[in-house]
Amino acid sequence: MKTFLRIPIKLILLEFEMKKRKFKLKNRIPIDNLHFHYFTENSIMDYLSKVGKLIDIKKCYGSNSIFAAIKPHI
Repeated sequence: MKTFLRIPIKLILLEFEMKKRKFKLKNRIPIDNLHFHYFTENSIMDYLSKVGKLIDIKKCYGSNSIFAAIKPHI
């Protein structure tokens, strides 16, 4: 019975955390101390082009990650 009662509490806590995360993203506030910037597909391309010439880019589907090969501006 204890496990059954914990499920609604966990769902309420999850909803609260997701609303807090959405608020932070909308207001450009870091979600945690490990992430200082978030990108969209368009903004990452703009940022990478400022760093150097984009040689290759690979998306890691399902992970929200990319690998990029860049020749830096010198």
